[in-house]
Amino acid sequence: MNTLGLDPVLPLWIVAPPTVVLMLFLANHVTALQQATIPLRRRRIRTATGVAMMLTTALLAHALAIVSPADVRTFVLVWMIIVGLLGLIILLALLDAMTTYFLLRAHRQRTCSTLAHLTPPQLARLNPEVEPSDA
Repeated sequence: MNTLGLDPVLPLWIVAPPTVVLMLFLANHVTALQQATIPLRRRRIRTATGVAMMLTTALLAHALAIVSPADVRTFVLVWMIIVGLLGLIILLALLDAMTTYFLLRAHRQRTCSTLAHLTPPQLARLNPEVEPSDA
């Protein structure tokens, strides 16, 4: 029982199992990213995000089950680091979204420029359901 903040917020036996499962999931995700066929920039951003999430998970388990609120300096420091890491994860997610957008835009421009140079018979071969126009 938590009396006057002398004990951690939650017992370790409640915090440890979900932490281990989440850490294994994140480690598997980061490892799988290394074999994925995605652009190098996106792989690096997603790897950094995965590592930041693993660090946040470990610190969250530490803050909930090990550090006592009675140790004010350590308790506040750990929670400030957790909040900072969450901000970093959000920034990395925004960076990943922007990178994806710019890659999509470049792909669309290449596709449009390729399609602009095709003649109607070539376009008809790409989509046989549409009949070529006489224009």
